[in-house]
Amino acid sequence: MTVRDTTGPEQVDLISPTSGTSITISSLSLARSTAIDSGVGTTGYFYQVSSNASFSTTVISGTTKTETGVSLIGFSNGTYYRRVYAIDSIGNTGVRSSIRSFIIAIPTNNGGNN
Repeated sequence: MTVRDTTGPEQVDLISPTSGTSITISSLSLARSTAIDSGVGTTGYFYQVSSNASFSTTVISGTTKTETGVSLIGFSNGTYYRRVYAIDSIGNTGVRSSIRSFIIAIPTNNGGNN
């Protein structure tokens, strides 16, 4: 009898930036923990960044293999939300991470007038 693995990897923890962190540049690195999959092994991670906590629209999304984070560029000022989940080699997905926010607050150049 063959037993089929139907369980996804464990839940990923988001490491940095911590929720509510204010960032003053348009690029950042999003770090996360490594997820363990006791069946066939974790092979990737799917991440999403949205401008709203419901993720009804996605600003950036993608997958990474085994890296513990992803570097992103091109953010405008505002509050963003992120989440990630792990994927195993047969397509089972883990539970999504908690949602964390971060704030992009790039100082504006006032032309030297104070």
